[in-house]
Parts: sequence; structure tokens; C-alpha cells
Amino acid sequence: AQIELDLGHPGQADELAQGALDIGRRKRFGNVIAASYNTLGNVALYRGEMKEAEKHYRKSSGVERRGRGNEDKAAVLNNLANVMAARGELAGARELLVEAVEASRVTGRMTQEGGILVTLAGIEHQLGHDAAVDPLLDDALEVFRRLELDRGEAEVRLQQARVARSRHQIKGALELVELGRLALRGLTLPRIVAELDLLEAELLLDDGDPVAAGHRALAAR
Repeated sequence: AQIELDLGHPGQADELAQGALDIGRRKRFGNVIAASYNTLGNVALYRGEMKEAEKHYRKSSGVERRGRGNEDKAAVLNNLANVMAARGELAGARELLVEAVEASRVTGRMTQEGGILVTLAGIEHQLGHDAAVDPLLDDALEVFRRLELDRGEAEVRLQQARVARSRHQIKGALELVELGRLALRGLTLPRIVAELDLLEAELLLDDGDPVAAGHRALAAR
């Protein structure tokens, strides 16, 4: 279900997650129930349905609190933080993400840790805590390189490029976008590719090249 969502297929993801939830309830598998609710929350968040996403995440968290498995604690905290950030509750989101980083380290889930570090860096940047941003992204990049996870490296480069743009470092941001493309190496990940295209279009516009920006914006569609 999560792979289908990453590929931009929320309908299929929703159907698969509902199927997993039915199995989890029938077999009384707490971890499956928690993971299913978490993925349903991801689907709702993808669709922009914030209230529905929060409902699913809190249900997932509720399963965790009943002691039926804690493997997804960090993911649930991360996703609740995304909902709070979307509502503008940045300080609360930051607190959840700090807790999520620690939870991911306890379970040894390095891929999860890297993703949460990227999200936390984005929140710190929005809060104006500039000194915290680069070290978090450097840590995330180190995690993904150790795991040889190209997708994770692309996510880091995308976030680094956004930060560079906010600092008016247009050339550096464009170079980071290109590093993100190189990291993907032909992986079929439409969401990340589209975000890289859109950011590059904005950077080209900032750089005074509206024609090239228009071409890149069309690619992002």
C-alpha cells in the first residue's frame, strides 16, 4: 500500500491498507492494525484530508498505547507532526519529531531515522532555527549513504535546495537539485521528480530565465 502511494496511486493504496486492516482485526495482530491505520493516514494526508489523516494516526497511536507492538511509534509521531505542521502548529510538530527521532533510534530503524531528520530540518527552518538545519540534513545524508538508499539522498538534496533558495543561493540550489536527480538514477518516483522539477522552475524564474522555468514547470505537471 505504501509503495502504491509513493507511486502516486492513492486509490490502490487505500484499498490495500483497508484489506490489511481487515486481516489485522480478524487475526488480532496489533502491529498490522497499527501499521494499517498509519498507512490510511498517509493516504488521507496525500489527498489533503487533514482531519481524516489525524484520525487514522491517532487510532494507530492508540493501538501502540495498548501494548500491541511499538514498531511504528516513530512513524506515527512523524505523521502526526506533519498534520500539526500543516495546521501551522510548528512548535508542537517539532516536539513530536524530536521524540520520533529517538524512537527510531531505539528500534534501530535507520531509514526511518533519516526521513524524520529531513522532516525535522524543514520544521527547524520554518521556525527560523537556521543553525540546526544543516547538521540535521548532514546527519540524514550520512544515514542514507550508509544504507545506499538513493531515494533518501534525493529527499535530502531536495530539502537542501529549498533551504539554499531561501538563503538566496540560487546557483547552489540548482546544483543541489541536479544532485537530487543524480541520486534517483532513473528510479520511478513521480512525486520526488515532480517536486524537483517544480523547485527548479522556481529557481530558474528567480534567476531571470522565465522560458526555461516554463519548460521545467510543464515537466512537473
